[in-house]
Amino acid sequence: GATTKRQIPSLSPLISFQLAALIAMESGQLTEGEKKGLCPHCLEGETIEGEPKGKFETIGGLKTYVASPDRGVSEELGGKFIVVLTDIFGLDLINVRIIADILAEKSGMQTVVPDILYGDPIPQSIMTKQFEADEPGMKPNMGLWEKIKFGGFFGKWIWNHRSSVTTPIIDGFIKSLKAEKDATKLCAIGYCFGGKYAIQGGGEFDWADAFVAITPSLWTWKEAREIKVPACFLLAEEDSLNTPKDIESLRKLMEEKKSECIIKVFPGTVHGFAARPNLKKPKIKAAFEEINDTIVEHAIKHL
Repeated sequence: GATTKRQIPSLSPLISFQLAALIAMESGQLTEGEKKGLCPHCLEGETIEGEPKGKFETIGGLKTYVASPDRGVSEELGGKFIVVLTDIFGLDLINVRIIADILAEKSGMQTVVPDILYGDPIPQSIMTKQFEADEPGMKPNMGLWEKIKFGGFFGKWIWNHRSSVTTPIIDGFIKSLKAEKDATKLCAIGYCFGGKYAIQGGGEFDWADAFVAITPSLWTWKEAREIKVPACFLLAEEDSLNTPKDIESLRKLMEEKKSECIIKVFPGTVHGFAARPNLKKPKIKAAFEEINDTIVEHAIKHL
């Protein structure tokens, strides 16, 4: 079926990477964005201190974190949901659950975080501080062996979570959310890996009434051209997956389409800063808080 994962044998990292790349190129099953791969900043970050207040439920067969405002959900907002699509660390990383709690409390809406990685996130132990490059201009301290491990591990992982696998998982979840929770209006929020699928939700697959993509990875220009709903791109100053040239092209595309779109770049930040922020750094903390406020404003305005 469409969601079947073709596992690549457990070989040496370099061979695994080469095999993944070969299969992907020959099969044509990787999109233009997926062929770009990920970047070292995808591995970096900090955990957010705190204790999640929501609960886990099963929706459409997927483990899902559900956050609700302490004051309860009003009748007016009952059918409106914020759907958070995670980065590569998935639900296991506490950050996304704490962020969901913040969004639910600020918006008054139920906020759900489905396990779009189907129980196969990147292990949190890989999220390392060894590169220490969470500000623009700081070069990751990445040796040859780290590059080989990075390439090998992620070549295999991206293949197992390519669009032809992940999109049907999300599609099934959205159908179940509408059926089981009476969801009528949805705002998709995508961080890094999840950003691609937030864009899809507001375009080709047409399930989101609005979306916010935060330092998205793996997205394609085809997906951007198909955007149909109010969009919001929140981006980092330094991001090899969203370069200044990409951002300028995106602005022009949205203007040509006459699409309602916010595009904001946060100075002093790098890819992934909003999902795995170092809140001890004032500039990053301020950007993180502004992003949460922007998400809530976007959802309230368009749902």
